[in-house]
Amino acid sequence: MTSVSLAQVAWELAIALNLDLPITRLILQNKTIHVLNLGMGVESTAIAVRWILESHIRPFQDFDQLIIQIAQTGNEMQETQQLIETYLFPLFRRHQIRCIQVAKRGSAKAEGYEILEDSYQPTTCFIEGSYKLFDHLAEAGTVPRLGRPHACAQRWKGEVLDALLQDKILMIVWLWILLKILTFQRYPQMLYWEVIAPCFFGPYLGYNYQEQSRIRKVDEYRCRGTRFLFPLNDWQWTRDDCVEYLYWVFQVHWQKSACQACPFLQKRLATERYRRDPEAGGAACFSEAIALSINPEMHLFSFGTAYRLLQEDENAIALAHYDRLLEQTGWALYKVDRLYVQAPSGRKDSKRRVNRLVVGTLAELQEQLVAIAQSQNLGLSIDLDQRFWRVYEFTKSKTLPTFESFWVIAPAKVKPKVQYAEKFSDRWEAMTGNPDPFRPETASRQLQLF
Repeated sequence: MTSVSLAQVAWELAIALNLDLPITRLILQNKTIHVLNLGMGVESTAIAVRWILESHIRPFQDFDQLIIQIAQTGNEMQETQQLIETYLFPLFRRHQIRCIQVAKRGSAKAEGYEILEDSYQPTTCFIEGSYKLFDHLAEAGTVPRLGRPHACAQRWKGEVLDALLQDKILMIVWLWILLKILTFQRYPQMLYWEVIAPCFFGPYLGYNYQEQSRIRKVDEYRCRGTRFLFPLNDWQWTRDDCVEYLYWVFQVHWQKSACQACPFLQKRLATERYRRDPEAGGAACFSEAIALSINPEMHLFSFGTAYRLLQEDENAIALAHYDRLLEQTGWALYKVDRLYVQAPSGRKDSKRRVNRLVVGTLAELQEQLVAIAQSQNLGLSIDLDQRFWRVYEFTKSKTLPTFESFWVIAPAKVKPKVQYAEKFSDRWEAMTGNPDPFRPETASRQLQLF
């Protein structure tokens, strides 16, 4: 079989298997594909713009070799959307650069991703996404983690772009390898480097020259491509270099890309950002409030709560939006049980169980919670500016092991959850000395009381 006929067979198979035909054509033409993961922030945008405007710096010859990937979390700031649509997308359209926007389809990795747009003429930055990061955080009753790993970035961006890369490029590459194995009886390992290395570079990431530690860590991760590449590191460009370059090109100060409830913002930057986008501040406050209802220590920022930040800044528009979100939500009465033990590492480890007892209006649930407090001679606590009512059955001590348990009225978005229910019940009974009313075989009778 000649190489021409082999290419024809590969093309026909790509059509039959519904593979990506533009990418198939590039691979069969022995053109190298370059994939840039565009985070929409300063660094990755600077890479894209410099590649477009400065031909001598491009690692490719033609723009049809460049693919831009964008993963949407569903909670990006509106100012990011405005910057992308106003300044970056016109460049993509002018040079016919392919831009693929994707979003996570559901909480589980197996649910895959949704392609929001695949276009050479992009006009809309689909920041609304599909399955939103905030929806997941609300269902889990938590906020993004301050420490590593950055699960929100890994699951809402990394996993999604990884899967897209697999479907769009690597499926075609492996088809090409398989055909060569069958035709020339070559070893897969040899063909991998003969086929993949010349035809695909990336993905390229926007880590700057001052992020050497971050570069070293990410380079150890498994990657769907040949390897991660860092143009800014090769250029020795810092974040300030990127900011200055984008200002020189567009006469605009490009803002850091971040979701509305990004915990890594410094206090000054968070204050300024929520002034520019008050609805984002209200949304962040609402997301945080759900987490605080389940865990009073789960504030968004290292310096405190988003609610206090808005109060101190007298951001009346953001606080009003927060109030509207509370008015529009449904409500539920939850029972939260938490165990605290000392992990083998010496750090405090906690296990949580959340049961949703009943859904109702805020007034109905408040009446039920007051009745619980009175019947058991327990105190009623009201926090978050009298939004959330809580009654403690047990309060935790300062020494480990310890436990706590409380009823709380919160937005009816948190899903009931416990890991290893039987084991949790065993530990609960051992630590409290009381029968567990939420042990799986008795939980249904407990819930019938409501």
